[in-house]
Amino acid sequence: MESENKVKQITAVLKLNSSNEEIIEIPINGITYSLNFTKEDQTYLRDFFKVCINELFVNEFEFTLDVDDAVKNEIIIRVAKEYIHDLNNELKSCLAEINKKTD
Repeated sequence: MESENKVKQITAVLKLNSSNEEIIEIPINGITYSLNFTKEDQTYLRDFFKVCINELFVNEFEFTLDVDDAVKNEIIIRVAKEYIHDLNNELKSCLAEINKKTD
Protein backbone atom coordinates (compact mmCIF):
# COMPACT_ATOMS: atom_id res chain seq x y z
CA MET A 1 0.00 0.00 0.00
CA GLU A 2 2.96 2.32 0.44
CA SER A 3 3.30 2.88 -3.32
CA GLU A 4 -0.29 4.15 -3.45
CA ASN A 5 0.77 7.06 -1.23
CA LYS A 6 3.33 8.08 -3.84
CA VAL A 7 0.82 8.33 -6.68
CA LYS A 8 0.67 11.91 -7.89
CA GLN A 9 -2.84 13.29 -8.44
CA ILE A 10 -3.34 15.41 -11.55
CA THR A 11 -6.61 17.31 -11.63
CA ALA A 12 -8.38 17.46 -14.97
CA VAL A 13 -11.11 20.08 -15.28
CA LEU A 14 -14.21 19.75 -17.44
CA LYS A 15 -15.13 23.30 -18.40
CA LEU A 16 -16.41 25.52 -21.16
CA ASN A 17 -13.84 27.12 -23.46
CA SER A 18 -14.14 30.57 -25.03
CA SER A 19 -16.28 29.06 -27.82
CA ASN A 20 -18.67 27.64 -25.20
CA GLU A 21 -17.58 24.05 -25.99
CA GLU A 22 -17.05 21.49 -23.25
CA ILE A 23 -13.37 20.59 -22.93
CA ILE A 24 -11.21 18.78 -20.44
CA GLU A 25 -8.09 20.70 -19.47
CA ILE A 26 -5.26 18.60 -18.08
CA PRO A 27 -1.99 20.12 -16.84
CA ILE A 28 1.13 17.99 -17.22
CA ASN A 29 4.59 19.42 -16.54
CA GLY A 30 3.50 23.04 -16.93
CA ILE A 31 1.63 22.44 -20.20
CA THR A 32 -2.17 22.41 -20.23
CA TYR A 33 -3.69 20.02 -22.74
CA SER A 34 -7.24 20.73 -23.94
CA LEU A 35 -9.27 17.69 -24.94
CA ASN A 36 -12.39 18.37 -26.97
CA PHE A 37 -14.43 15.27 -27.76
CA THR A 38 -16.83 17.11 -30.05
CA LYS A 39 -14.15 17.80 -32.68
CA GLU A 40 -14.06 15.52 -35.70
CA ASP A 41 -10.28 15.19 -35.69
CA GLN A 42 -9.29 13.21 -32.59
CA THR A 43 -5.74 12.36 -33.66
CA TYR A 44 -4.33 14.73 -31.03
CA LEU A 45 -5.51 12.25 -28.37
CA ARG A 46 -2.77 9.86 -29.51
CA ASP A 47 -0.17 12.57 -28.90
CA PHE A 48 -1.70 13.32 -25.50
CA PHE A 49 -1.52 9.63 -24.58
CA LYS A 50 2.19 9.60 -25.54
CA VAL A 51 2.74 12.53 -23.17
CA CYS A 52 1.01 10.54 -20.43
CA ILE A 53 3.16 7.47 -21.10
CA ASN A 54 6.34 9.56 -21.04
CA GLU A 55 5.25 11.06 -17.71
CA LEU A 56 4.82 7.54 -16.27
CA PHE A 57 8.54 7.02 -16.67
CA VAL A 58 9.10 9.98 -14.34
CA ASN A 59 6.13 9.93 -11.93
CA GLU A 60 3.38 7.48 -11.13
CA PHE A 61 0.17 9.47 -11.37
CA GLU A 62 -3.55 9.32 -11.89
CA PHE A 63 -6.14 11.81 -12.98
CA THR A 64 -9.03 13.13 -10.98
CA LEU A 65 -11.85 15.10 -12.59
CA ASP A 66 -13.37 18.36 -11.42
CA VAL A 67 -16.46 19.60 -13.22
CA ASP A 68 -16.87 23.35 -13.53
CA ASP A 69 -20.30 24.62 -12.47
CA ALA A 70 -20.81 26.15 -15.93
CA VAL A 71 -20.97 22.67 -17.52
CA LYS A 72 -24.60 21.55 -17.50
CA ASN A 73 -24.65 18.81 -20.17
CA GLU A 74 -25.05 15.59 -18.15
CA ILE A 75 -24.08 13.40 -21.12
CA ILE A 76 -20.78 15.25 -21.53
CA ILE A 77 -20.16 15.03 -17.78
CA ARG A 78 -20.75 11.26 -17.87
CA VAL A 79 -18.51 10.85 -20.93
CA ALA A 80 -15.75 12.87 -19.26
CA LYS A 81 -15.95 10.80 -16.07
CA GLU A 82 -15.81 7.57 -18.05
CA TYR A 83 -12.91 8.86 -20.16
CA ILE A 84 -10.85 9.78 -17.08
CA HIS A 85 -11.68 6.43 -15.46
CA ASP A 86 -10.70 4.49 -18.59
CA LEU A 87 -7.57 6.59 -19.10
CA ASN A 88 -6.46 5.89 -15.52
CA ASN A 89 -7.04 2.15 -16.04
CA GLU A 90 -5.09 2.14 -19.31
CA LEU A 91 -2.20 4.05 -17.74
CA LYS A 92 -2.11 1.63 -14.78
CA SER A 93 -1.93 -1.22 -17.27
CA CYS A 94 0.91 0.48 -19.14
CA LEU A 95 2.76 1.13 -15.87
CA ALA A 96 2.43 -2.54 -14.93
CA GLU A 97 3.96 -3.50 -18.29
CA ILE A 98 6.76 -0.96 -17.85
CA ASN A 99 7.51 -2.30 -14.39
CA LYS A 100 7.54 -5.91 -15.69
CA LYS A 101 10.12 -5.03 -18.31
CA THR A 102 12.35 -3.12 -15.87
CA ASP A 103 12.27 -5.70 -13.05
